[in-house]
Amino acid sequence: MTVSADNKLVYSVNENGQESKVSAFAFDSKSGKLKLINSQDSKGADPCYIISDDKNVIVANYTGGNISVFGKNNDGSITAAKQVVQHSGKGINAIRQESSHVHMVYFSPDKNMFCPMIWEQIRCIYTNTILIWVAKF
Repeated sequence: MTVSADNKLVYSVNENGQESKVSAFAFDSKSGKLKLINSQDSKGADPCYIISDDKNVIVANYTGGNISVFGKNNDGSITAAKQVVQHSGKGINAIRQESSHVHMVYFSPDKNMFCPMIWEQIRCIYTNTILIWVAKF
């Protein structure tokens, strides 16, 4: 899960295979309670990592092998996915790496987005969700 900069909103992934969701919650810091605002289809199986900035919520879908980008509405709710970046390929270990598996997404201090994957041991860097760099490790 990820928390908004003002600590009033919480965004989380709800892993359930192909039926996985991304949810937005209002957070009451006094009571510690969450109130569901809305949920959207994650657009990929088994979301495992979520980040947000002022405008977007971004999800790594592990088994789906993709990254989904959701906009934020003024009330803290999330839009339907406005972009899905699908990765393809497979690694040398056919049992573990039959397809790409996105492990996480992470913002660097300069606002690039990093995306490590099990898929020939690749790391990708995105600027504004456009792939700008790939490195094997």
